[in-house]
Amino acid sequence: MSRLTYPSTKDRFSVFDFAEDTPFDFAEDTPYTVRAADVMYITTLEDVEPAVFRLVSSSPGYIGFDLEKGGPSRSVATLQIATSDVVLVIQTAMFSESLPPKTLPSCLVDLLNNPEIEKVGVGIRSDAMCLKRDFDVDVMACVELSYAAKCVEAAWPSRKVPLRRRLQTPRWWFSPPKIRPFAHEIALAELTKHFLEVKLDKTRGAKDWTRELTESELDYAACNADTGYMLYSHLWRKPHFTGLPQSKYRFDIVGGKAMLNAICGENLVSQVCHRANIDLTLWEARQC
Repeated sequence: MSRLTYPSTKDRFSVFDFAEDTPFDFAEDTPYTVRAADVMYITTLEDVEPAVFRLVSSSPGYIGFDLEKGGPSRSVATLQIATSDVVLVIQTAMFSESLPPKTLPSCLVDLLNNPEIEKVGVGIRSDAMCLKRDFDVDVMACVELSYAAKCVEAAWPSRKVPLRRRLQTPRWWFSPPKIRPFAHEIALAELTKHFLEVKLDKTRGAKDWTRELTESELDYAACNADTGYMLYSHLWRKPHFTGLPQSKYRFDIVGGKAMLNAICGENLVSQVCHRANIDLTLWEARQC
């Protein structure tokens, strides 16, 4: 399978033109429906690369991202990826006979490794860690919607990090929920109700994500990724969001650890070692 070449993106957020034309004046009891023009349900390895190529050919600056786990080992069974015009529901559990164990198609690995395309969702750190555990894949440019929402919305005021946690250096800095000024993530359904004023139904999830999905289960999976995409589009229209430093809500999962990405200037280990006056080379040697 050939590796994908990603289109260059001069304007990372050109797709906001779509978001600005999308109305959000719904009653809060109105059920959320997928806004993308097409939902692609992929269960065969041959269909993955054309679908991913279609998704990245529009040069998206960000994608809505979610996954579902299933089976006795609770491993990753389904990946959901959304842009303004398409949602991919990729059932990786169906690829077990076509790929070596713990392997993802190369086009998906390229997408997850691409720092120019942000992966947006709630609980994105946990999802990225699952991908690292099951497929040994690093996920670059993760955006936690909970952190972004708390930065722009007074409904969720920030809270100070307890002193006892600040004293746990340098390892304390490696967990995004601890390095942010917020103790808890906000449920996707709660964010959807608050910002988009619609109801996200979280009761239709599949009992087993490793088997073929029903129409209702497919819609549930697509909605989770599509909601993340639309929420991020909505937050970007907030007047003061564009001025926020990305280090408040964006990070990479590299080698199973959360790190501030290159766009923030330096990685998290370097920052902490500098503040604590620790020699980076010696500190890394102690971790081996």
